[in-house]
Amino acid sequence: NAIQGRLAKEEQFLKASSRPKQKKKEKVKKYVTSSDIVQNLSNASSNPESSSTIIDMRGPDAKVIDSSEVGDGEDGEGKPLSSPIQPQIGDELLFNLNHIISNAEMDIQTSAYFSQKEDKRIADLDSERKSTQEALRRNEKRKEALVNITETLEGLQEDEAPDPKTVVASFNKIKAAFPSEFDDLNLQSLVPAFISPHLTLSLRNWDVVKDPELAARLLDKWKDLLTPGNLQELFNELMFPTIQRQVSFWDVTSPEPIEKLYDSLKNTFSSNPHAYQPVLDSCILPRVRGYLSNEWDAKKCPHPPHHFVFPWLQHSDLSDTFPIVRKQIVASLARGWKVRDESVINLIRPWRKIMDEKHFAALVNKTVVPQLTKTLSALVVNPADQDVETVKAILSWSSLLPPDTMASLVEGEFVLNWLNVLHSWCDSAAPTPTLKKELGEFYVGWKGLLSAVVSDDTVIEYLHSALCIIEAKCDSADLETFRPPKPKTMSFSKALDRRSRLAQEKDAERRKLQRTKVAAKSTYIPGVSMSFKDLAISKAEEASIQCTLTSKSVGGKDVYKWGEKNVTVYFDGNLVYARNFGDSAKEYNLVSLNDLLLAK
Repeated sequence: NAIQGRLAKEEQFLKASSRPKQKKKEKVKKYVTSSDIVQNLSNASSNPESSSTIIDMRGPDAKVIDSSEVGDGEDGEGKPLSSPIQPQIGDELLFNLNHIISNAEMDIQTSAYFSQKEDKRIADLDSERKSTQEALRRNEKRKEALVNITETLEGLQEDEAPDPKTVVASFNKIKAAFPSEFDDLNLQSLVPAFISPHLTLSLRNWDVVKDPELAARLLDKWKDLLTPGNLQELFNELMFPTIQRQVSFWDVTSPEPIEKLYDSLKNTFSSNPHAYQPVLDSCILPRVRGYLSNEWDAKKCPHPPHHFVFPWLQHSDLSDTFPIVRKQIVASLARGWKVRDESVINLIRPWRKIMDEKHFAALVNKTVVPQLTKTLSALVVNPADQDVETVKAILSWSSLLPPDTMASLVEGEFVLNWLNVLHSWCDSAAPTPTLKKELGEFYVGWKGLLSAVVSDDTVIEYLHSALCIIEAKCDSADLETFRPPKPKTMSFSKALDRRSRLAQEKDAERRKLQRTKVAAKSTYIPGVSMSFKDLAISKAEEASIQCTLTSKSVGGKDVYKWGEKNVTVYFDGNLVYARNFGDSAKEYNLVSLNDLLLAK
């Protein structure tokens, strides 16, 4: 057994010795470069919480210390992490080598930091160098542009009154060659300085009336080079004083030249109304008002006011001038005028469409009606030789007088006189074969003349009385039955007052009838004990009509806003009054509740 055991060991040894020996892999030596150290530095800076182990070799025993827990105590000693350990051979040498390597790494990292800082500074300085060179190039180019611009402007300045074409060409050349400098330096503002001498020379002997469009022509030449502000400044300094001075002596009765002046300036300053508007407000209109107030006289001036006032209506509201016109017309006609003088009706007729009805009625009532009344009352009715031209002249005012005024004139100052003359003629005339024809022609002729007022009820009654007198004469009846009242029993003022009372009575009757009709149409529900106002508000809610109480009142009655439109209503008993509804635009009128509900 011992032998077998030995043989087995030998066999195992032989097998082991016969195996090829495997070569051990040599470890590749790894060297740490300065780049690796800089990289480790950046990694360490990103992980400030990492710590390292320090072996303290001071004293008889070695101490292992964690760098994260190294204190900064007064003694400057660290805190041991564990109990003292036995130092190994070479530990102190290894620690010293690591310390030297760490210092070397620190020096490398410091050098790398300063190197990066210097590289960045070099890059910044290079960028600054390029920017400075670019600025120098721009400044050099701008300097060259300014030299060219200065030379061009100095060339223009040598001429006291440079030619307009030369100035325009020079500035256009500068604008095309140096657009940025032209805008930055606002060279356009220098144009007026070169234009002023030329404009002053051109306007030296300017007659605004003879050549009203000269200012616009001169400004249009420079319009493309000047800003709107510069253009207005030139006009205000060089042209407006001349216009103001000459317009103050302008013959207002010849408005055409100044119209051309204003229209031409309006076209030139089409985008700047503030430039030309003072010409109208400060020069033209004050002159027109002054002429009307102090110089115009209907007897002396051949031109009526509308001839020189109407042209300016398209440019301004002259309503403040109308009182002056009325005053002057009244003053000029107060000294008396002839009814057959057509210039008077031509003087007043144009203002019919310009003045409102109230002011025009005041004008004619004060100037025209008294003279018509005086002339008509003094008119002699003579069937044998009648002066009809005066009657035609009086009746030609019919279109300018209120209908009641002309009818009252005829009734109060003429018809009774005419009817008495007709009655006296019939009473004294002997029957002849031609009398009936003569009376007929007399009647038809006067009816034709009175056609302007023939529709008036009272005038129709008088004409009917005239027919009755003529028929009675032709039938040889008693004329005393048809004797008219004496002319003195009626006058224009009495006839006008009578018509005014009748108109008021008719209006009151119309309102009463309307109230009756509306009350009859008012909605009523038997058995419902609520007021008409509550019923109306309830019906409005059913019809989805908003009825809101306002803070206003009429005669102590609350005013409501009705619907979405600007309609307001108030209730008075079983009646409702509305404003801004239908024809009631300015005042409250009686309306039907059904109409309000249907209109929504």
